[in-house]
Amino acid sequence: MNKYDVRKIIDSDIEEIAKFFHKTVHTVASKYYNKSQCDVWASKDKINIDFWKKRFKDEYVFVALFENKIVGFISLRDDGLLDHLYIDKKHQGTPVRNLLWRNILIKVEELGLKRIFTEASIMAMPIAKRMGFRLIKKQTIKIEDLELTNYLMEKMM
Repeated sequence: MNKYDVRKIIDSDIEEIAKFFHKTVHTVASKYYNKSQCDVWASKDKINIDFWKKRFKDEYVFVALFENKIVGFISLRDDGLLDHLYIDKKHQGTPVRNLLWRNILIKVEELGLKRIFTEASIMAMPIAKRMGFRLIKKQTIKIEDLELTNYLMEKMM
């Protein structure tokens, strides 16, 4: 049986996460967004350790590992924003999402949050619905000169 482990992020994970994020957007999200949109969402500039260190400075981040390799990560801010939930293409449909989600729910309880929210991508919106989030509104965000669609969603705790 294959075993997944989940733990809090450590500094040595940052570079692997940066590469993982770039790869995941360009393989999984490319089914929903065109190449130009994926390029601005996960530009080569974002394979940058300093960018991710700043990004994660004020977030609770958990990574899922399979055979000591990161196959997913999730992050939550103090204000209740579920900022990231990315799972490797080969590990979609495995226990990874649920394992990461359980760790975030523990953190939500520790923080005493009554509401969490996310800005889900087109691909993540149905998953967020299955996780109990409700749609607040469809949004168009602009990155550089390109528009991307996402969905503001919330879950009451």
